[in-house]
Amino acid sequence: MKKHAMSSRATSMRGHVASDHLPGSAPAGSAPAHAGINRPQPPASVTGAELTIVCQNKTVCEHLHFAVPKGAVSVLAPRDALCKAALLDLLAGRQRPAAGTCLIDGHEAHNLPLAAKQRIGILENGERIYEVMTIGQTALFFNGCYPEWHNETYYRLTDGFGVSRRVKISNLHNHQRALVALAVLLARNPDLLILDDWITTFGDSTRAVVYDAIRRHGAQPGKTTLLVGHHAGLTPDLIDHLILVGHSTSLTIPTAALLAAPGPVPAASTGTMTVRQVPNTGSLRQTPPRQGRA
Repeated sequence: MKKHAMSSRATSMRGHVASDHLPGSAPAGSAPAHAGINRPQPPASVTGAELTIVCQNKTVCEHLHFAVPKGAVSVLAPRDALCKAALLDLLAGRQRPAAGTCLIDGHEAHNLPLAAKQRIGILENGERIYEVMTIGQTALFFNGCYPEWHNETYYRLTDGFGVSRRVKISNLHNHQRALVALAVLLARNPDLLILDDWITTFGDSTRAVVYDAIRRHGAQPGKTTLLVGHHAGLTPDLIDHLILVGHSTSLTIPTAALLAAPGPVPAASTGTMTVRQVPNTGSLRQTPPRQGRA
C-alpha cells in the first residue's frame, strides 16, 4: 500500500485535543447542592458555551454550558440517546451547533487544525478496523501512519485475547474487534480520548480490560479521557468526574463526592438521577428516573 493511501485512510480514526482555558461548567440553576460539587474545577479540556444542538429536527439542548476537566477521566452522561448521539457528532466534528460554541484546544470542534486532530482519538459504536488484516498487520499498518505509535500498548491489549497475531480481525469475536479498535487508538497515544460507552457493554471481563487500559493511559501526564453515555460504571479509582447534561444545564460532580454521599443526586434536567451500588463490581452507576417520576 502506498504511504499516502495509508495516511488518508487512517484519518478515519478520528482525533481532536485539549484546551487549557475556559473555566468549568455553568451552575445547575436552583438544584440542591450535593457534597463537593461546588469546589473549584481544574482547567477545561472540552467546553460548550451557550450551546444549542438540533438533531433530527429536534432541539436536543439549548443555551447549554459544560466543561470536561483537563487531565482527568470523566463520564459525560446526556439525558437521553438522542442527546448522546448529537454530542458525539459534535465532538467528532460531523455536526455544527445551531448556536453557541463547542471548543477543543481553543478551536471549534468542527473546524480543528490538522495538528489538533492528530492528538485526539474517538471510538464510537460499531467502529471498524480493516478486517482483511491480521492483528499483526494492523500494527504494522498504523505504525506507518502515526509518529507516536507504541507497539507495546497495542499488543498489551491484543495479546490478552490468547490468539496468534496472525489471526485475521474478521475471525475475532465482536468484543475482540472492539478492543482492537481501542488498542489502535491507545497506541497512538492521544492527548484526548473520547469513548462511546458502548465499549463497556460487552460484559464484565471486557469492561475490566477497557478500564485497565483507560487507567494506564490516564496515568500519563496531561491525558484526558471522556466516556460518553450511561453504561460506564463510576469506578472510584478510575472516574474522576460525572458530568450530567440536561436540556439547558449541566452539573459536574467529583466521584469522591458521590462516594461520600451515595443516593439521589440533583439532575441536570428535571427529576433526579440515582447513583446506586452495583453488586460484586465495586463500582457505581447512574440510573435515570422512570418516565413521569420526579
